[in-house]
Amino acid sequence: MDHKAIKVTLFPAILALQANFYPGEPMADRPPFADVTWQRACNGGNCVEVAYQDGWVGVRDGKQGDASPVLAFTAEEWGDFLRGVRDGGFDLP
Repeated sequence: MDHKAIKVTLFPAILALQANFYPGEPMADRPPFADVTWQRACNGGNCVEVAYQDGWVGVRDGKQGDASPVLAFTAEEWGDFLRGVRDGGFDLP
């Protein structure tokens, strides 16, 4: 599977990580992700966008664009997630 397909396929996993590790926690310290360059990956009509700002990584639904809510992760959290992807931690059986 190529990297773009991995990013798109794992978007539900990203949502689950956000919900499981930070239930109800406000993200008041995160940046607004305004005036950033979003990197888009699409596969089969599903799109995810990722941007970096002030030590945070924002992830949003690429189909909704600016109307999409942004999930925010610290650079460290995002790195841990990417390592999990590379190590097969989200592979389907």
